[in-house]
Amino acid sequence: METPVIYFYSDEPQRVTVDVSFPEGIITETFPAPTFSTPKNSDDLIIADGAATFIVDILEKNTLSTPPIVEDNNIYGHARKTASNLIATNSEVEKFIFYRGLGRFNPKINLSSGNGHLKLRTQSINKPLAAFLLNVNEEGENLMMPIIGNNSPINPLEEALNNSPSPMLTYEISAKFIEGYLKSFDRDSYPDYIYGGQETKDQLVKALEDSGLCKDEAVAMIKTWEN
Repeated sequence: METPVIYFYSDEPQRVTVDVSFPEGIITETFPAPTFSTPKNSDDLIIADGAATFIVDILEKNTLSTPPIVEDNNIYGHARKTASNLIATNSEVEKFIFYRGLGRFNPKINLSSGNGHLKLRTQSINKPLAAFLLNVNEEGENLMMPIIGNNSPINPLEEALNNSPSPMLTYEISAKFIEGYLKSFDRDSYPDYIYGGQETKDQLVKALEDSGLCKDEAVAMIKTWEN
């Protein structure tokens, strides 16, 4: 489980309790430190029933408190550039709660490759709002194609499932297409649905906004990934 981030927005200072659970895994890292977490580390640790509780004070918007200073290119610095409130817990001040964990569970989206083909499979009820194929070369140039979402050239194959009203959708990209896609970063040689450069970032930010993030949160996430 890779680093969910929780931001807080409040017109008034207040204390809140946040409970996080990971039934099929354990929570291994957090910041700030939780007030309580389980299970405790041991030689016979079972990877299940993870939980953590945070008690945090949401600070006023005009507070003079500041989070730990980091360099401009620090990976955690990007996530702090949002309009959310600062929070305090114990002696720590931060812009968010983050946590990550280790578990064993089957994701609702399956990605696989074989013979150069790429496949994304999911039931229609679990279909994400957007999915992209992104390629970045050693010089940092990027090309991106939507697999799911606006302007995607891929029509999924629908497969009925027994005892389920939600069909299985398969989005497949051929080896021939991928070979051509990876061969050149000349934008003029690609159709309109291939994005590049700043346009790639703009499309990712828009997709994250459409999924419910504030724009500054979406920009912070893209900059974190880019780092």
